[in-house]
Amino acid sequence: MNQFKQALLSLCFVLLLVAAPVHMAAAAPGNLPVEVVVDDPSTFWACTYYAKENMPTTASEIKLEWSAGNSSKTQRETIVLKGKESGKLSIPVEKGTLVNLQVFVVNTKNEKLGAWSLQLLNNGKTEVIRVFSPETVQPEFNRD
Repeated sequence: MNQFKQALLSLCFVLLLVAAPVHMAAAAPGNLPVEVVVDDPSTFWACTYYAKENMPTTASEIKLEWSAGNSSKTQRETIVLKGKESGKLSIPVEKGTLVNLQVFVVNTKNEKLGAWSLQLLNNGKTEVIRVFSPETVQPEFNRD
């Protein structure tokens, strides 16, 4: 009877050792919540910016582009549409991963009117990026 208990205990131990790495490898990736907030939206969306060839234009949307780690593959998504105050996006990356972000404002022709790039580690906390009306001819950015 003691040999049976020892064999059963050994089998459970081996199964635990084999199953633990498989369970850890199958863990779901974390997310990096990003929120873009437009400060004083009525002024921001009505403001005139200068695009290519110094042609005056207005902003039509704010986009977010990102890549994770050393990957050169980027993804892009509109996060705030004209007239809105803010937008949220959850980027699927594992915790502790370095994320390259670029926030940019475009006009109706998809021309960049202003851009801001930053790198940050996914610590699971929401990153809030504020976009301000310009004091010059380009939108300004700030990270809370």
